[in-house]
Amino acid sequence: MQEATVGQDKRKVVSLLDSLSIFRQFSENDFNRLLDTAKLQSYKPKEIIIKEGDYNNLVFFLINGSLVVIKDGNNLALLDQDGELFGEMGVLNNEPRSATIQAEKSSLVLCIDASIMKDKESKDAIIFSHILYRLFAEILSTRLRVMIEENSRLKKENELLKNR
Repeated sequence: MQEATVGQDKRKVVSLLDSLSIFRQFSENDFNRLLDTAKLQSYKPKEIIIKEGDYNNLVFFLINGSLVVIKDGNNLALLDQDGELFGEMGVLNNEPRSATIQAEKSSLVLCIDASIMKDKESKDAIIFSHILYRLFAEILSTRLRVMIEENSRLKKENELLKNR
């Protein structure tokens, strides 16, 4: 893994995040605060970004590339959409990482230390945390809807197979 501060790529990162609807609520100060704690990390194919069972306060946004979600040695999903968030579940529930995330091909991610959300001293920090938590909730809600649809489809398929 190669790491760099956002620095010269800041305009590109801001442009990407600003294209996501939830980030349109962020002020320029919010972006700057977020990016001040952020690092750009580049990964080669097969490099591990998150290891199942580890603990940390990091959340990630895929800037470009392709990542595989692996649980118990099985590939569960492919993350290949620019701006895709991952790593938020471990931050939200303070539990170990539930899956491994591995680069499928060369990938660039924005890594944010989410411990900034624990700063409850100022109104700005609370508002900023609220916006991030709302982003997490919207993304998790969308993922849950997709999973429910897939589960429903699989149940119907299973019933058809049983009745043959």
